Amino acid sequence: MLAFVIAVLSRWWRRKRAYLLAWAVGLSMFGIGSFAEAFSAGVSLAEQYKEIMPKGAWVWAMTPLFNIYGLIALVGGAVYSAWLFWRFRIACGRAS
Repeated sequence: MLAFVIAVLSRWWRRKRAYLLAWAVGLSMFGIGSFAEAFSAGVSLAEQYKEIMPKGAWVWAMTPLFNIYGLIALVGGAVYSAWLFWRFRIACGRAS
């Protein structure tokens, strides 16, 4: 993980693009969190989540609705995009 963060940071240093810096920061935060989780006080991740979010929490009931909405948005967006590309012949040379 550290090698990848260093590689992204070196690319950011050469190109100075904001998205590369954002990736480097995000990867660093993920690495720090993973390291901290690996050396936590022996409490498993599943036990931590059960303590934070009990079975009766409203998020448990709302999760299927969120997932259905996300599925419709993702698949619907892909179908709409494909229709636009087909209808207006956008980027026809990319299909080769």
